[in-house]
Amino acid sequence: MDPARLRLVCVTPGSGDVAALERLADAALDGGATAVWLRERDLEDADLERLARFVGDRGGLAIVSGRAVPGAHAVHLGFRDSSPAERRRPAEGGPAVGFSAHDPLDEAAIAASDYVTLSPLFPTPKAPAAPGPLGVERFAALARTIDRPVVALGGIDATTAVSALDAGA
Repeated sequence: MDPARLRLVCVTPGSGDVAALERLADAALDGGATAVWLRERDLEDADLERLARFVGDRGGLAIVSGRAVPGAHAVHLGFRDSSPAERRRPAEGGPAVGFSAHDPLDEAAIAASDYVTLSPLFPTPKAPAAPGPLGVERFAALARTIDRPVVALGGIDATTAVSALDAGA
């Protein structure tokens, strides 16, 4: 996985509104996002495929949570999903596999992934206290142990983005 494709990832809110998600993806890509993570587990495969193709047609990397759909460049696995170490790898040329890592790290899952999100870096409205936040120093220490692209996730905005980049995201 080319780390440049993961430079700035827009994460969708789980709204399930396909038209609104297309507008969000369009604005994010216009604003410099390189990827859109479709964290829309309740959408039908056909809607996810439509969104993934929309993102891809705009030049973005389309990431889908939990399952691969046509048009997706990556499938991202989290705590609700089986571990990448337990899943069969996609066919050659198929979607990349991402994994949501937390402290302590799941080394087997990371080794079976093409990229890793490491979170939460900073406090978030959804999870202000647990299971972190990691903070910049702990994030940097963990990121140095991971031999694939690492995406920082959680509490990142215009005021904290430089700190995330400096920490190795």
